[in-house]
Amino acid sequence: MQRFRTRGLALFMAIAMVATPAVLCFNRAARAEEKKQKTELHKQMESIDEGMKKLRRSLRKKEANAESLETIVKIEDAAIACKKMSP
Repeated sequence: MQRFRTRGLALFMAIAMVATPAVLCFNRAARAEEKKQKTELHKQMESIDEGMKKLRRSLRKKEANAESLETIVKIEDAAIACKKMSP
């Protein structure tokens, strides 16, 4: 009985050692391809993120109220466009 456990464990370890590099290479290639393909939804979400960062800086300044309102309108338009898209 002990002999079968040892063989099973050795077989499992050998498969794991062979399969791990293959899985890692496949995963890297998939991630690289995913980064290249930016969907329209991704672009809209990035514009929302940039707008929010800009809004954080401009909300504190009274003289930047008009700019803040323009940024809010852009964020709102991007959010409405995102609602129509599927992930």
